[in-house]
Amino acid sequence: MVEYMGQRTLIYQFTSILILFCLSLIASVFILTFIFSEFTLWRVLGIIFAVQIVKNDKDEPQESETEINDFEGYSIVIPVYNEEDGIIPVLTEVVQAIEGSNAEVVIVDDGSSDKTIELTTNFINTHESQLKIVQHPQNKGYGSALKTGFTVAKNDIVTFLDADGTYPSAFIPTMIKLFRKRNLDILVGSRLAGTTCDMPWIRKLGNKVFAFLMSLYSGTHVSDVGSGMRVMNRSLLNKIGDSPDGLFFTPYMTAQVLLQNDIRYGETPITYHERIGVSKLNVFRDGWNFFKAITIPSWRKKPLRVFVILFILLLALFTIITIVGILIFRILGSLNIIF
Repeated sequence: MVEYMGQRTLIYQFTSILILFCLSLIASVFILTFIFSEFTLWRVLGIIFAVQIVKNDKDEPQESETEINDFEGYSIVIPVYNEEDGIIPVLTEVVQAIEGSNAEVVIVDDGSSDKTIELTTNFINTHESQLKIVQHPQNKGYGSALKTGFTVAKNDIVTFLDADGTYPSAFIPTMIKLFRKRNLDILVGSRLAGTTCDMPWIRKLGNKVFAFLMSLYSGTHVSDVGSGMRVMNRSLLNKIGDSPDGLFFTPYMTAQVLLQNDIRYGETPITYHERIGVSKLNVFRDGWNFFKAITIPSWRKKPLRVFVILFILLLALFTIITIVGILIFRILGSLNIIF
């Protein structure tokens, strides 16, 4: 009888491990497919979650397309905070990109304590009348600086990028042309869809996860929720409501845009380079804020969908952790380390 009970217990253990292994294998396939072959995964998700594919340009904007610089009437907002190492190279590239156009550049200094203001002011005085600077008396945050720039900008079409040299300023005119050609409300430069992305692997993985979640939340496939290079109609700000002042302004904007059916959203690949100077991003703290920035608005709009998605993902994660724990336990037990 004891021998029978022992055999049955062994069968139960084997069956449990087999089931957990199958579940973790399925989860792993989804994760690996997502990382290495997004197209295949999204075909599957399109059936399961009715995820739509955003029209995306196959090729990145080309810097050589100088004929589009004739477009007039757009504003470039550049938020700046302690970027003394990167501000001059970025402004130089921006001025070259808008040469011959009537575009304006609004630099918003967010309470810098280094030489950023001095360098920017000297550059404006000696180079270009199309540039102007606005100052915050103290640091208010990335989102706050952008909103100040949008308020000061005189044109209905605005674009923005960072002052750390990561984004390709030379692509701005092409993005403006594409924005108008496709009659969009917002065009996002996707770092993860480009051929060059000099982003640390932990941040790249995090951005892929956030894009994956936002795609499921909204039902629209997006590749980059946190890009800091975008073109949009200024009137769009009235539709996204009260936006945060911090670094997670852009993922919040993406969430609000994708959760509304009357906003025309598009993406185009861009290059992304290693920043000039020291990064101000805290991977874990800001990663958590990014997660909240896309999940809370989605929960308010589609609570059941978000609940189901998070439940499935947490179940998959729990399954993987459980099977790894069981296997470690069994291996240590076979070595007489535990038993």
